[in-house]
Amino acid sequence: MARRVYNTISKGSVIPTLGFSGKVRAMVRHLTLNLLSRIDKSVDHKFLRCLYCHNVFDDQIQKFENFIVASKRIGTFIDTDTCLEMVRGKKNK
Repeated sequence: MARRVYNTISKGSVIPTLGFSGKVRAMVRHLTLNLLSRIDKSVDHKFLRCLYCHNVFDDQIQKFENFIVASKRIGTFIDTDTCLEMVRGKKNK
């Protein structure tokens, strides 16, 4: 049986944006999301946001850890079972 080789860096797995219009679209998307993330969005009510991270490559570990630390400043992480109980109205947090 052949041994499987998996990518350990993102460049080997991420499909690059093709063409000029794709690069422009990616840049506009990045700038828009960056701007919107800086706008003060004070929320008076509670909300639930699900986060799904399916892979973190070796070259992304530091950025991912920074993301987790920053995210913990604005919310609380819960497990999937607790999330489902909250959505079903069986548990408040």
